[in-house]
Amino acid sequence: MAFQNITDLQLGQFIQTYFSKGIRLQISQDYRDWESVNMAKTKEHAPREIKFLHQTTLGAAAVQYRNPGTQSAFPSGQQVRSAEYVAYTKECDTTIEIEYNLYERAKQGPAYAEPLMVEIKSKQTAAKRRMAADYYGDGTGRVGTVEAGSTPTLPIVSGANNGVQIAVSAAEAFDGHIGFFEFGDKLRHYTAAGAAGTAPTLAAGTFDHWQVETKNRKNRLVLLSARDANGTLLDVTAAGIAAGSILYRLQPTIPNVGSIADYGTASEVMAGLESLVAGDGRTIHGILMSGANAGTRLDASGDPLDVSHIEEVMDNVKIAVGGGTYTWKKLCMAPESRRKFIESRETDRRFNTREDATRGVRVFTYQHEDDSMDVVTSEYVPLTRVYVKPEEKSGEKVFEYHGSDWKPVTVNNGQSFYLSSSGNSHLNLMKQYLTSRGVLICRHAASVGVITNFS
Repeated sequence: MAFQNITDLQLGQFIQTYFSKGIRLQISQDYRDWESVNMAKTKEHAPREIKFLHQTTLGAAAVQYRNPGTQSAFPSGQQVRSAEYVAYTKECDTTIEIEYNLYERAKQGPAYAEPLMVEIKSKQTAAKRRMAADYYGDGTGRVGTVEAGSTPTLPIVSGANNGVQIAVSAAEAFDGHIGFFEFGDKLRHYTAAGAAGTAPTLAAGTFDHWQVETKNRKNRLVLLSARDANGTLLDVTAAGIAAGSILYRLQPTIPNVGSIADYGTASEVMAGLESLVAGDGRTIHGILMSGANAGTRLDASGDPLDVSHIEEVMDNVKIAVGGGTYTWKKLCMAPESRRKFIESRETDRRFNTREDATRGVRVFTYQHEDDSMDVVTSEYVPLTRVYVKPEEKSGEKVFEYHGSDWKPVTVNNGQSFYLSSSGNSHLNLMKQYLTSRGVLICRHAASVGVITNFS
């Protein structure tokens, strides 16, 4: 005999339904990296652009030895060299949406605000997680790249080719990161030159975008479902997407990643650490990232990540900027990179465990001279990057976020919720729009240590 619920009885529908307290969120809502950005936020408003100066010489040639027994001219003055740069603020918008009749009926229950609060809280978390990911990006908006030499496959789900599975590249040259993919996010694929990629072949319907369904971080696999403009699931018969294709979110500008004049204006996406502390001669906010302007980067030449790499990059950083100028407090890396230091922690005395019984904190730290750096992890740090983050001894941040908090868009009488319109009528759909503007800049790129190209 099969199970029959009480609702199968003639009057069973009259039995009250009870909802267990709260909603069980099934995905991560961690955005600690965004807090790092927010802590660096200045008290200024969000202007259209930020202008700043970089000094790149001390005028060293103005200091010369002379023969005291002869009448010799003083050395030339050689004034210090500086240049003015501009960083343009970016805009990020969020939409909150809920049916009006749902909201009105929910108000009659004991937890009337929950549908609206879930929507608001979730969108705020999504916005902070997006900016936490872009904190490590390069300003192009790349989410990930289909691994070279791989072949996207068509997983069979209930007899249909319900989506395409891709392998995400983890190449040394930054091209996105498996950690940038978010469940339910909408993506499109393009060539490296910025042209639209070949659309998948469908059993029926018109392709508009991909939606992220599942992700396997360990094997760097992502399952994408094909969707039309209304979000309807489509049956894929041929992938279309090819190896080397680059996946972007639904952003207005898709750059040619092989020819970028300035990573600060390559797209609408905020430029992050990959460009702000680059050392490959690229341009960001008008700054040529080479010489004194470059970040302090250590190429591990494909060797396994080792404690000697931390020691070397810290030596290089302190030579570049002076050991007494900053304090270095954080070694930020992917969890996969942290695991590689576990054995070193057991045998190397430069690793120490620090406990704070009051706050319940337990971390292990690396000691370089008088700087004690906490080893912290982030899902957003690319698999081939380790960042050593400094602070000025005055407490000021090396990274500055010039921008505004998330605020509702209000006009006229100050209302923040609006009814959606359709043609000459309105729908019973309430919407609220949030907006934020800002730009991230780096005060001194050479003070940031970056370990790259390790296995």
